[in-house]
Formats: sequence, structure tokens, C-alpha cells
Amino acid sequence: MNKKRLSGAVLLAILSATTASTVSAETFRLEKRDTNFSIDGNRGAINGQQVYLWNSNSANVNQQWEELEVNDRFTQYRKVNTSLCLDGQSGGRAGQAVILQNCDSDNRDQHWEKVPQTNGHTRLKKRGVSFSIDCQNGAQRRQTCELSRSQDSNVNQHFEFISIGGGSSNNNDDTSSNNDSSSNSGGTGAFNLDPSAPPWENFDLTQWKIDTPAGEDSASDCQAQGTEPQDWENNFPSRSEPYFFTHTDGGMRFVSEIGRATTGGSCTSRTRSELREMLRGSDTSINTNGRSGDYRNNWALGYQPENHAGNRGESWGARGGIMRATLRVNQVTTQGSRTSIGRTVIGQIHANNDEPLRLNYKHRAGFEGGCIYASSEQNGGDDTNFILAGDGTSCDTDPGNNGLGLNDLFSYQIENRNEDIIVTIYEGNFGDVINRVTIDLNEIDGGYDLADDWMYFKAGAYTQNAESNGGRRGDGDIVTFYHLDVTH
Repeated sequence: MNKKRLSGAVLLAILSATTASTVSAETFRLEKRDTNFSIDGNRGAINGQQVYLWNSNSANVNQQWEELEVNDRFTQYRKVNTSLCLDGQSGGRAGQAVILQNCDSDNRDQHWEKVPQTNGHTRLKKRGVSFSIDCQNGAQRRQTCELSRSQDSNVNQHFEFISIGGGSSNNNDDTSSNNDSSSNSGGTGAFNLDPSAPPWENFDLTQWKIDTPAGEDSASDCQAQGTEPQDWENNFPSRSEPYFFTHTDGGMRFVSEIGRATTGGSCTSRTRSELREMLRGSDTSINTNGRSGDYRNNWALGYQPENHAGNRGESWGARGGIMRATLRVNQVTTQGSRTSIGRTVIGQIHANNDEPLRLNYKHRAGFEGGCIYASSEQNGGDDTNFILAGDGTSCDTDPGNNGLGLNDLFSYQIENRNEDIIVTIYEGNFGDVINRVTIDLNEIDGGYDLADDWMYFKAGAYTQNAESNGGRRGDGDIVTFYHLDVTH
């Protein structure tokens, strides 16, 4: 893949682009001087979480920090596999917590100056104030880090930058209890995934259910061929095994075949092998959707008005959210109509009826690269599309140097913040930003600012090529995920 950056001119509709900082080639652990404790961002991606010390472990993803260059003097530090950076908060005073906040290269509270100390250690001074990161006297688990008046003689402000290379791995320290919930243990390879384990042992699927195209082509067999999240190990149907399984490289593989039935309106048309978010997890007393007035299994966009939840008084399970994934599209359909051939959806925000966000990958025979575009469907209306990877104004044309080919590794992040849906595509495992768009649902008249609608994330292979369009059974999509996490 050619690494030339995309032009904003290719966007088809309302969009605001943001510029990312440059990521260094290495990932670091920040170990406090003369201790065996490092700065730890706690598990997952928790916005506002204060960072603290935890037993040093280079395999602990919570202690892995990517260095993002702001300019020749200042840097940011992003927790690996998240969009959160070390943030000293506004101003500077003794005891002010150092926290995680959404990375913003223009936010001076996230700008740190590396001040060299003796014996190869470094003090991290916050931009514009005479305060530095200080993790207090001694070292013990969950000992918090905060700002303190900058002093070269204060060893609590001295850190060793220990290189652990590019990419990330997971916390395999059996003595640790703060494992990242998106991680697996005991795996192998670049993503620490175990090829011999089923997907639910490599990935945290406790709040997901699966739909697969394991049904036949008759409407009478159009039911979900998957499992609820409460019992993956004992209740995963054998019929679904060819469509959702662990690949030989440990990845979570989704296979969607044209002409098979999945559920509802997807019978024999636009089949899918796809995870559906289930906030209720194992609590089956919570209704699946909001039609009965129980909204707790799903979440609200940040700009939706307060929900009084009808007769039940049960509001949404969350508001806003972020889904992050690393994946490869291995195969797409090769027959069908020109507009549908080779197109699959790899991530969604789904509402009651429509889809505020679909992330599409499209690859056509004869083109080296594939195109990625985001679609935002008006509630009861039409789509507005945004090109994210590929040249030109249409994914029906050659994506050129900026395309992503089959089997290319890339990552995406889908985030809802107030009325905005922010979609970012990265090279490799959350490497350099390829492109980012911000979709303002108000500006495109999305129509989701309702008190009785509900949202959920979806991820996998959702085939957009229908048998009725000339597709042939046996043709289909294959997508392999190596990382998947959601935070609300």
C-alpha cells in the first residue's frame, strides 16, 4: 500500500477533518526511578481515569505508551490501542491529577517536555507551567500520579523510558488484577491471540451476540444462527462454526455467504456474519430492545434528549461510545450488480430501524486497492457518504495509491460525541492516521435526536451484495479481526 495521505477534496458531504500527531516508531513503558513500578492507565479506555503505578510488566498493554510528536519540543503520550492521552488538566497546581483524556494535538494540557535527568532518567514537565508528573513517595499498586512543582532533585519525577518496540501485547502477569478487558491471555503472535482457542477466549465477547448465515434459503429458516453472550462456550451452535471461528493466525474470522439466511430482512439478501453489542450481558431480565420500554440493553447518541423510558422507567444503558478494531478484509464477493459487487460493512452504529453509521469496504476486480467509506443514513431517509480511503469521489472508480488492498492490515475507530460521529482509519495496528471524518448529524439532518430510539455497535462481515442482484451461492465475504473493544 502506498502511504501517501488522502486529500480532503474527496469527501462527498459535510465533514470536518482533524490532523493527527506523528507517532514515533517505538512504544515505551514509563518506569519510576529505583522502583519496579510503571505508569499504568488502568484497563480499557476510561476517559477521565487518573493514572497510577502498577508492577512493571512490558507485556501489560495498560503500561504501553506511544509517543506522538507535537513539535520539536513537546510530545504527547497515547495509551496503546486507545484514543486517550496523558493529560495534566487545565493550569497547574500541586496535587492536580494526571488523567487520560481524548487525544487532541492542540490541547496544551497533553503537551509534555522531556527534561533529561541523571542516569538516563527523564522528567515530564507540563507545557506552560513549572509542574511535572510526580508519582509520590515510594511505590505501591494504584499509587496515583499527579502534578508537582518541577524539581530535578525529586526522584518521584524521574522516569526511565523502556522501549518495548512497536505494536502491543497483553498483560500475562498472573499476579496482576488490572488486565485489559479487551485482552486475552496465553496467546501467541503479534496480537497475542491463541490459534487453538475459540473467539470468545481470545476476545471479550461478554457483551456481544453473533448472527451468522447458517440458515437455508427459505424464509421458514430465517432465525439467528448464533448465541447470546451469556453462554458462548456451551451454547454456540455447530451450524455457525463455518461462519465464525478462530483463523490459523489467531484472528476472529467472519464468513458471510450469499444465498444464506441470517435474520429478519436479511433472508437470502445481504447476509451477514456479525457481532451485535448487548449491554445486558448475561442479565436476560433486560429486554433486548426498547420496544417494551426497557432501553438498558442499548445506548443513546450523545445528543439524544433525556429518555423517560415509557412505562418501565428504564433508560438507556449508556450514552455515547467508542468502538476500535484492527482487521483484514480477506475476500469480497465477485458477482452481482456493479454497485453492490465487492462491498461489505465492517462496523456499524445501528439504531432501531436505520443506521447512523455504516463503515463500508469495497474492492472490485481489476483494482489493486480497495475503498473505505462511511455512510450515515437519515432516520427514514437516504445515505450521506464520506470517502476515507481511496482516490476520487466514488468507490466505483479505481482507489489508486490511497486504497487498501485485500489482506492489508488496518484499524478503525468509530466514536460518538454529542451530535458528532467521528470515524478514523489507521495504518496497521493503530499506526499513522490515513484519514478521519467528523459527521455532524444535525448538519446532515440525521433525525436521531429522539427520546425513544436506541443504538448498538455491530462488527464483522455484513454482505451488501444480494442474490437477487445476480450473486451466486458460494460467493461471499471474509473478514478477520485481531482487536475489538468498545467503551461507553
